[in-house]
Amino acid sequence: MKQIGITHMKPFITFILIFYCFINSGSAARLFIRVSVMDYKSSYNSISLLDKIDKKLDPTLVYHSTYASEIKRFNVEILHLDDHIPFLISDSLYDKLSDKNYSTVHLINKNKEVFTCLLKDLPLYLNKINNVLTESNKNDSITDINISSNSTYLHSEHFIFEYSNIFHDIKIIPINNIAKTQIFKVTPDLVKKSFKIAFPDDTGVYQSHLRLLNKSNGLMALPEEITNIWNDNDSLYALITLLYPTVVNIKGNEYTKLSKLNVLCLILRESEARIWVIGAMNSLKYDFDEGGDFFIHNGKYYFSVFKPGGIDVDNFFLGQWISENEYLKFNGIVNIDLPKIFIDHRIDYDLTSFTYHWPYLMLNISNTLIDLRSKETITLPLSEGKTNFSKIREKGKVDLKFSITDFIIKDHLLRLIYYNGKSYKISTIDLVSVKKINDEALSNKSKFLENIVSPQFLDFNSILYLGKKSNKLHLIRLNL
Repeated sequence: MKQIGITHMKPFITFILIFYCFINSGSAARLFIRVSVMDYKSSYNSISLLDKIDKKLDPTLVYHSTYASEIKRFNVEILHLDDHIPFLISDSLYDKLSDKNYSTVHLINKNKEVFTCLLKDLPLYLNKINNVLTESNKNDSITDINISSNSTYLHSEHFIFEYSNIFHDIKIIPINNIAKTQIFKVTPDLVKKSFKIAFPDDTGVYQSHLRLLNKSNGLMALPEEITNIWNDNDSLYALITLLYPTVVNIKGNEYTKLSKLNVLCLILRESEARIWVIGAMNSLKYDFDEGGDFFIHNGKYYFSVFKPGGIDVDNFFLGQWISENEYLKFNGIVNIDLPKIFIDHRIDYDLTSFTYHWPYLMLNISNTLIDLRSKETITLPLSEGKTNFSKIREKGKVDLKFSITDFIIKDHLLRLIYYNGKSYKISTIDLVSVKKINDEALSNKSKFLENIVSPQFLDFNSILYLGKKSNKLHLIRLNL
């Protein structure tokens, strides 16, 4: 057993040895195992796992000087450790790490404790501890990525997805290898295949789309457009609208109108994209929302729908489709009504964008949390503000006083980011008691926080946001 030093002799030596301990770690991350001699019996299984800790974390046992003379013998005869795991005797570090009488594990990264647990629980958290360097490198790489403030972006474990509202393409950016960024566009092959699925016996529809494409400068809408994106971890889906002309007869007169073919595309990085044509709705009251939000769960496809006639009764906003090979068949309206704020202010369907993390969904301008399993709703203790919706209807300008941008759930805690008309805030709510635990302004105390665009959770304690001026992604660690 390699001893780093006995530091109870003089305070100066204590400081030197602790400093030595940090500068010789070989990385920004360091693991300390604070051993309570009176508690070792509960940690036998964990002691045997010390060999499996990533050596780059330089795991070090920390003891109190009370047992200084017995520690070498204790390590060999009781813990059965050889000399390849160093130990440190430091009362100050021992007390600083914890004041408990239990043996504990402390992961320090960049001079901050990022994780701690009881030593007896090490088997539960070994993988998490060993992945800290990978996660740290990934987070550093994220902040090197440039994103236009005119774009929509999503993130997964390994990728950033950027949809350009100007160029109507999608960048697929590997977080740890930005040089391998790929760009997805609506290709002629994808369009041709879509029309073949929708109209297998009528090639003329595709030809009429091509003619439309050649004179697209005079159209009010793009003949081929990606209208929304959604990701399920590393799997990215794009909602695409294709226009084609059809002839209709009204009272004996023929007119040409533009019809729409809606397509869902799973973008595959190493092979040709997979597509489904979205079947028409057989509903008299609702229409498909081409640019609306969507998600997939348990083999079912959920898309936004709207009422052309506006708000009245039974104001649903979600439809369900099921897959039949390359075709998505409409399977009915989901029986979940719009939250009360829509009815009270007759907001209609212009503002029905939502945020989804199974099994919950939130309409972004509402404080209502919807459980998709039971269809039950929870009214969260958050003010929906005093948005002037009649002004929005008159001028078409959105000036919201409350808007959810993202939420995340861990155990029984809901954490969300919302905009209150002036700034972004973070709130944590206990879903059992439905009480607010904290509600704080989104800030980064370590440096100036520039204008924020699209803040979203990277994990329960981290937030990504796009800097409007720098066009770079920024990362904020939360201490709530």
